[in-house]
Amino acid sequence: ESPVVTDLGNNIVDNMTPKDSAKLKDEAIDFIICLGGDGTLIWACSLFPEGIPPIVSFKMGSLGFLSPFSLETFEKTLDDVLTTDMETTIRSRLEIRIERKNEKGSVEEYSTEVFTCLNEVVVDRGPYQSMVQLNLYSGAKKEMITVVQGDGIIVATPTGSTAYSLAAGGSIIHPATPGMVVTPIAPHSLSFRPIVVADSTFLMLEVPDRARNSAFVSFDGQHQKELKHGDRVRIMVSEYPVSAYCEQGETADWFNSIKASFLWNERTLQRAHSMTTTG
Repeated sequence: ESPVVTDLGNNIVDNMTPKDSAKLKDEAIDFIICLGGDGTLIWACSLFPEGIPPIVSFKMGSLGFLSPFSLETFEKTLDDVLTTDMETTIRSRLEIRIERKNEKGSVEEYSTEVFTCLNEVVVDRGPYQSMVQLNLYSGAKKEMITVVQGDGIIVATPTGSTAYSLAAGGSIIHPATPGMVVTPIAPHSLSFRPIVVADSTFLMLEVPDRARNSAFVSFDGQHQKELKHGDRVRIMVSEYPVSAYCEQGETADWFNSIKASFLWNERTLQRAHSMTTTG
C-alpha cells in the first residue's frame, strides 16, 4: 500500500453529515474524496455553498459522468493528487434567490431563501395537471424576455446540460463554456427552443397574477418550494465554482464521459465503395 495513502488514512478523523455542514467553514480542508455516483458528488458540493476545496471523484454509481477516476486506481490517483500538479476542471454553479410577495403586495426578499446548485434550477407545474405560466425576465432592469407556458423551464449550468436539460432536449455544453442553458419542459409552442445565454446574464422567473396555478421550484432535484402568485426566482452564476481533478485533461475527460455514458455518436462505419476492374 502506498505510504502516502496510508498516512492520509491515518489522518482521517471525522465524517461529516448534512447537519454538520455549517462547521466546514472553519475547517482547513485540502481536498474532498468522493466515492459514489454523480448524485454523491452533487451532495458533497451542497455541503459547501460558498468556497469549496477541489474534488477527486471515484465512480461507484450507475453512470459516473462527473467521476473520471476508477476505484481500482485509488492509491495511484491519491498519490498523484498529493505529489503532482494535476489538472483540474472548473465547473460553475448557480445562485438562486427566492423573493416572495408580502401581505402589502410588495416584494420582500427572504435572505434565508438562498440556494446554490451544481446542475440546474427547475420551475415547473408540480402536482397540478394544467400547464404552468411564468414570466421570464433578464437583467437588473427586469426586461421581459417571454412567457413560459408548458410543464416548466430548466436553467442549467454547462455541467447540468447533460442532466435534466439533456432529457428535455437541451444542448450539451462543455463545462468550461461560460454560459447557462435555458430549456423549456414540454412547451405549448412549436418555436420555443432551448437557448444558451452568457454567464453574466441575470435571469428572473415570476408567477404572474393571471396564472391559473402556483408553480414549484427545485434545486438539483432537492428542496422543492412552492411559488405563489407574485413570487419570483432570481438566477445568476455563483461566484463559487467547483474545482475537480481530471484524469487525462478537462476536454479529454469530457469527451470520454459523453461517449461512455451516452454512447455519443455511436454508429457502424459506412463501408467503402467496392472497387471493380474491367479487362
